[in-house]
Amino acid sequence: MKKLRIYWLVTGFLLIFTVAWAHVPYLEKTDFTASAPFKCPMALQSTAVYSWLESDSDVDFYTITAYTSVPLFAEVIVPVFDVYADFRPSIALIGQGLPDPCELLPVPLAPGEGAIVLHDAGLEPRPQFYEPFGNKSYYQGPRFEMNIKAGKYKLIYWDPEGMTGDYTATIGKYEIWLPKDIIRAFIVTPMIRAGEELHLP
Repeated sequence: MKKLRIYWLVTGFLLIFTVAWAHVPYLEKTDFTASAPFKCPMALQSTAVYSWLESDSDVDFYTITAYTSVPLFAEVIVPVFDVYADFRPSIALIGQGLPDPCELLPVPLAPGEGAIVLHDAGLEPRPQFYEPFGNKSYYQGPRFEMNIKAGKYKLIYWDPEGMTGDYTATIGKYEIWLPKDIIRAFIVTPMIRAGEELHLP
C-alpha cells in the first residue's frame, strides 16, 4: 500500500512538472475506423493517441476540423521492443484540395479529395529517443508539418507490410491544456507508465 502511494505521488509530481510540454494522452479502447474515428479535440492542440494496428488490414482513422488556416503537425512513433524492430507504420493526410496521391492508399478517396502520404524512411540504425512522460524509448517514424486551410481532414495510420503492433499518433502543434485534460492525464499517465497501453505478443 505504501509503495502504491509513493508511485502515485511520483506520478503526480511528474505530471505537475511535465504538463507544460507534454501531449494530452488518449488510449485507443476500440478500433478507430472510418465510421468511428478518433476526433481530435482541436486542430492545434497536441495530443498523443496510444493506439495499435491489430490486423494486417487495419487502418486507423483520425479526424481534424480546422476553422481557419492553421499549422498541422503529425507523426508516428513506435515503442522500442525487439518485436517491433521492423514495424514501420505510415501516415496519410486526406482532404479536399490536397494533391492527388502518386500511389494507392488502403482506403478510397471521395471526389475532390487528395492526400499527402509519408512512409518510414527505413533508416538503419533506426532513430530512437526517450520520452519521459511515458517512461519509454520510441522509434521515430514519419512526421510532417504544414499549413492546412479551413476544412475537415482525415489522418490515417497503417502498415504497408501488414504488420501489427503498438504505435503513438502525435497530432497537433501546441501544448494546450484545459482542466479536463489535466484530469485525463492524471488518470491515463500512470497506465502508460505501467505499460498498460501495450499489446505485446
